[in-house]
Amino acid sequence: MEFFVGAIIIYILYKLITRNSKSKTSNSYNSPKNNTVSKPSVQKSDAYGTQAISVSSHNENDEEFATFTIHTSFGREAEKSSNKQKGRWVGESEQLTIIGRNLNKGLFYFGGIMNSLDGYGVEPSLIDEERPASKSLMKIGAELHTDETLGYWPSYSSLSKECRGAYLDWLASDRSDPNTPIGYVFIYFYGFERRIIENQTSSQVSDLEFTTIFEEVLRLHKVFNTNRSFRGYSANFLELMALLRPTLLEQRIAKIPDTNNALSFKLKLAKTIVNGQPVGAELALDWLKDTFEYSLKTPARRCEKEFRKLFEIRFSQKFGKGISVKPNKTKLRLSYHAASNGINGIDLNLEELPDPSILKGPINKLIPIAEQCAEELSSYSRYLGKADTSKNDIAALMLLPKELANESNSSVIESFKSWAVQVVQNNNGITTVKEFWSHTGIPLPKSMNKKENELLIKLAAKADGFVA
Repeated sequence: MEFFVGAIIIYILYKLITRNSKSKTSNSYNSPKNNTVSKPSVQKSDAYGTQAISVSSHNENDEEFATFTIHTSFGREAEKSSNKQKGRWVGESEQLTIIGRNLNKGLFYFGGIMNSLDGYGVEPSLIDEERPASKSLMKIGAELHTDETLGYWPSYSSLSKECRGAYLDWLASDRSDPNTPIGYVFIYFYGFERRIIENQTSSQVSDLEFTTIFEEVLRLHKVFNTNRSFRGYSANFLELMALLRPTLLEQRIAKIPDTNNALSFKLKLAKTIVNGQPVGAELALDWLKDTFEYSLKTPARRCEKEFRKLFEIRFSQKFGKGISVKPNKTKLRLSYHAASNGINGIDLNLEELPDPSILKGPINKLIPIAEQCAEELSSYSRYLGKADTSKNDIAALMLLPKELANESNSSVIESFKSWAVQVVQNNNGITTVKEFWSHTGIPLPKSMNKKENELLIKLAAKADGFVA
């Protein structure tokens, strides 16, 4: 009996479910409004990885159906090349003629067959003379042709023939015009990354070539310094080179520009702490610049030289020769992230060292000093932020903390001091306001107001002179 009752209940539930399902189906697709749903249209361009997906509906109920489009772009697919020549590195002194251009300097990869180091696609910096390129237009800088193929992660093989021609024109020049589209500079730079990283553990790259590449990247860094992306990548690459051959580049390390999350800083900090040495003022400031826990204020960035000097003074007053930091357990890992899309990041194999750069305790001790220095330089910084002002202005010097003003070596201050000594020695320190003012380097005002009087008093105080 119980079996039949259970069977009847199951049958009733089944009928209810199937009826509701049919009702929903009918309401959704066979309503009197005759709504339709179009199939999604998928369009693929000739560019690799670029697609557009459009979904549309005539349904009046916007809550049920929406119209949207998705676009993604990963660069243009390279045409197949008929060039069977194996790609090779062209040395600095080698000269080539490529599609009507005479290139008097090498430092690039040339040929038809060379995969990228990550194994996907063609080496981005490889110049293939079989790929079509426009005729030389003898244009430079901002006049060089650009189009959508010179996008993020550009590759010579994926450029349009007009962009290839423009890149070859740039290589045929002195490669020094700061208005050059940065995409061309990056393609050139990719070749240096590959050359050094691929041969980091071999003798394929001589010391002479290594230093040549270092100097060329350093030159590019100076020329194209206004581009934030290239500035960062090139500085990090110079650091990588210094870490790979520290003895060779020992005399050039000072040339490497400052970078955020610097590889050399982390290594220097780790070794300092492991050796039981205190962290001095210079390394402490580098720590502040490197950390994500704090950002330097405007006076520190605008008046970098003055801020560093003042920080060293205030740091020494607080901590003497430095602060002691105990080694932590987290191990140091130094990784280089290449600009080239054809190179995976690499990890540097170093001795077992801690990574104290992640510690917050020391940073918390340094932040108050940085804040104090920024405050002391705030008036000086605001003055320099105005139009037509200079660090050599007497008004600017008067705003510096006394320690910095005494070390400024200003010609105005030195001239004033020399004159003031003579006045004290020969005239008992008595002089006229007009004579006094003539040694400030500022035109004599029509009248002496409070502002002018305060400037004279400050100048006398800075120069340890007298006003009588």
